Amino acid sequence: MFLSIINYLTTNQELQALMHEAYNQSRALAEITHAFQTTVTLSEVADFGGQNDLATQLEINYNLAGVLTILTDWQKGNINANVTELTTSLAAIARHHWQ
Repeated sequence: MFLSIINYLTTNQELQALMHEAYNQSRALAEITHAFQTTVTLSEVADFGGQNDLATQLEINYNLAGVLTILTDWQKGNINANVTELTTSLAAIARHHWQ
């Protein structure tokens, strides 16, 4: 599945350009993502015993993208939860995933 997606993206230059443009248009999201990547990467790499390999970096970025999507949906009102409910649920998901 992932190979098909990557092959499609690498052969479709127009789609690549659109994705890059859309990402760059959201400067706030880019800044938030960078801040989270820096913070989460440092703490998660430490949790993995100092492993700083490609798989660890990809896993961190994968999870970060999911959390940012959830937060964006919550801010748009697409997720009906208060801050406590949201953070508790996200923490439960993280604990389940990382154990």
